[in-house]
Amino acid sequence: MTTKNIPSKTPKTPLSAEETSVAEKLHSLIKDHHRNSANKTLSPDPTYTIPSLSLDFSQTISTVHSISPSIIRHVIEQSGGVRHGIPVPQVLAFFNWASNQDGFDKSPEAFNEMVDFAGKVRMFDLAWHVIDLMKARGVEITVETFSILMRSLKHKFEPDVIVYTNLVRGWCRAGNISEAERVFGEMKVAGIKPNVYTYSIVIDSLCRCGQITRAHDVFAEMLDAGCQPNSITYNSLMRIHVKAGRTEKVLQVYNQMKRLGCEPDTVTYNFLIETHCKDENLEGAIKVIGLMAKKGCAPNASTFNTLFGCIAKLGDVNAAHRMYKKMKELNCEANTVTYNTLDENVCCIKID
Repeated sequence: MTTKNIPSKTPKTPLSAEETSVAEKLHSLIKDHHRNSANKTLSPDPTYTIPSLSLDFSQTISTVHSISPSIIRHVIEQSGGVRHGIPVPQVLAFFNWASNQDGFDKSPEAFNEMVDFAGKVRMFDLAWHVIDLMKARGVEITVETFSILMRSLKHKFEPDVIVYTNLVRGWCRAGNISEAERVFGEMKVAGIKPNVYTYSIVIDSLCRCGQITRAHDVFAEMLDAGCQPNSITYNSLMRIHVKAGRTEKVLQVYNQMKRLGCEPDTVTYNFLIETHCKDENLEGAIKVIGLMAKKGCAPNASTFNTLFGCIAKLGDVNAAHRMYKKMKELNCEANTVTYNTLDENVCCIKID
């Protein structure tokens, strides 16, 4: 695989003498726990913690006010080169403990190191979890974040469909669709067949950046290659047409989905409801609710919120009552948007 367009890693922030001492103690705790652990092949959940080890970590840093991103980065980096096996559960437990400490610095340094570590041990789901965690916590996600993962993929593993798919995903998440397409093309030239996830990632990214024609071209290529689309693939195509108000196109994608034997999911049905509601076709939207019940597909709050918004525009109080009753019958939990919509627009409904 070629390695162009991937920036080099940012130089490490030097540790002070005190920080170096703390980092070495934390690293020793990780090594010792790993050495004494009965299960060294555990593949933990991304939120995994080890309470006893967390207590040891807390006692180690009791002499300092807070644990710096540089210390976290150093500990994770050192743990990635342990001679007797990489202590994956212990490193993950350390990261989760450290990132939840009071006063934890929201710089990307520690997160980026954890992304790098996850890439080294081929735990790509963990890498994406850390990136999503950065977003949720308001930590800046830079091109370097994705570059770290992509460097790991390029240099440490033989190229296969998983490696290429994650490379494509990384460039898409970084907003560089042209580079994603270049890697996508390189993958095919290398004789590695894209799978449904690879195609879906490319199609979704093309749709989100407005390249609808190209997205449909890739979709056609997917079908020609004998790769069966899933609901995520179709939902990406439907989303862009729903947003643009192209009712006919939305229905075309939906009908093709049914024709090719792909089962719609809640997101699919929600897009159909949104399409009908944009056309103020309340009857059509309500029919979709009935279809969902018939197919055993559970609606969510968004399903009904779209309906209530349409009902409010039409001023149909009776329909509001019927749909609220239906929502309760289906054990669908209302959310703040539901209550606000009903309170502001259809205030005569008694909300339990």
